[in-house]
Amino acid sequence: MPRANQVLCMVFIAVGGLVVLTAPTTLADQFPIVIDGTFADWDEVPVAYTDATGDGGLVDFGRLWLADDPRFLFMRIEFGSEIDDSANNSIHIYLDTDANAQTGLSIAGIGAELDWRIGSRSGTYYYQGSRSVDQANLRFRGGPTITSTQFEFAFGRDTLPDGANPLFLDPEVRIVIRDTAGSDQLPETGE
Repeated sequence: MPRANQVLCMVFIAVGGLVVLTAPTTLADQFPIVIDGTFADWDEVPVAYTDATGDGGLVDFGRLWLADDPRFLFMRIEFGSEIDDSANNSIHIYLDTDANAQTGLSIAGIGAELDWRIGSRSGTYYYQGSRSVDQANLRFRGGPTITSTQFEFAFGRDTLPDGANPLFLDPEVRIVIRDTAGSDQLPETGE
């Protein structure tokens, strides 16, 4: 049974129209994470998923860590080479925040309520229609703000992206991260 204020995260992919769990169910543990572009506060956080190296184009995903606290869902993503998370990339983070593949944007076997484009610090919220959102709508944090091989991100857990409905509708969250201009995805299709 999840402890209070925890988010249950699952990483899913679609294989031939079926949804397949590709990583063990991960309970995002509560750790004191600070989005500051340094990673020592992640030392005790277990890796939630490891992507194969050398399978991407310009973007090659590596490992993913997940954590949360009462205010934020945190993720740390490792890349195979330096990227700029603030511009000139086509990396999307898809969050299925109601654990229902029938709602939201259909992508890789999940129904994403949020399609977040880290390069533009903007996205689309899919709930009773769709709405453009920016980092203020989600209390989004990201760092470092320079090129790096790893980044940490946070999404506010109590945000109302459309002013009325919460982003996080269920304690279970499904995540897909994809480079829409390249070939890499976390988790990998067909893995």
